[in-house]
Amino acid sequence: MNFTNQESTIIQCRQLVLTYCWAFDHFLVEPFVGIFAEDGSWNRPTGDTFHGIKEIRESFLKRNLEITYRHLCSNVLIMPIDDDHANGVSLATVFTAPRSNDQAAKLELPGTLVEYEDEFVKTLNGHWKIKSRKTSKIFTKA
Repeated sequence: MNFTNQESTIIQCRQLVLTYCWAFDHFLVEPFVGIFAEDGSWNRPTGDTFHGIKEIRESFLKRNLEITYRHLCSNVLIMPIDDDHANGVSLATVFTAPRSNDQAAKLELPGTLVEYEDEFVKTLNGHWKIKSRKTSKIFTKA
């Protein structure tokens, strides 16, 4: 892998990490599902794992819409393996609060700090996707 390909891989995979947080927070189904490979898997902090776009979409649609989520994503490290594969790790501080339609949600301590372990794959059409996302809780509210 040459430097240009490596740099492009890092940028594109980092964009998937950030899109995950943005789409999750704003309940954007298609952008969320679109970051995963067709045979991708999503492991939730609850321990549940969903395989394939259909299961990932169904799980996403079951979210509690009475809760406002905001992911503050940091420490994104993308490690290209070859022209078609990369690994990544990142942290997200997740804030949650009851949804309020007429005013800002009341800010409390973060709900949790999670670590994501990602496997990325380049599809046949040349787009990077998340092949696997594993979520581990690092800290939770006391």
